[in-house]
Amino acid sequence: MQDTSVFMPLDDFFNKIGRRRAIVLCQLPVSLAMGLITFFALLFSPASLTDTAFLITLLLQLLILVASLACPWNRLPAGTFAVIPVADCLVLALTREVGGPVLSIVGLLIAFPVIWLAVSASKTRLALAITAPLLGTIASPLALGSEIEQTDLIRMILFPVIMEGLAITAHLVAGGVLKHRNSRDQKDLELVIVST
Repeated sequence: MQDTSVFMPLDDFFNKIGRRRAIVLCQLPVSLAMGLITFFALLFSPASLTDTAFLITLLLQLLILVASLACPWNRLPAGTFAVIPVADCLVLALTREVGGPVLSIVGLLIAFPVIWLAVSASKTRLALAITAPLLGTIASPLALGSEIEQTDLIRMILFPVIMEGLAITAHLVAGGVLKHRNSRDQKDLELVIVST
């Protein structure tokens, strides 16, 4: 089943405001949180803002927001916007790895793009919601050339499993909402047919 909605629970609202605004609104929580994290890093850990790897992750996060704003989403295939939450998962995992214990909280932000992807009738988006955090968690230390210690393996296994549980739960809830919506629409249609 193809699902073209940006975020199913808000379809009615998002259809009124347009696809670009819908995508930007879904991206906004991550972007605002990263802005706050940057502000707090500036206040409490100014040295982190001299770390080239951290600055690159901030730049990548800014590029994701710019892409949300600038891409002609209405002219692209319907599901193309999924690249934004997938990129979020990868960049947030990289930011978490770069920041070490100080920025470990960044991992929680991955819940936003996971939910964005999973709250859909699309099995493909569910698969992306499951694999993107896993890929980000595994690829980040490898991309940075970090040595993976045994204690890191716990985090590298447990975190994606938790995100997978969140994705599956969100997807099942979305499926229930969709079935209820379809049932209601069918009953409304039957009522209209009976009354005419």
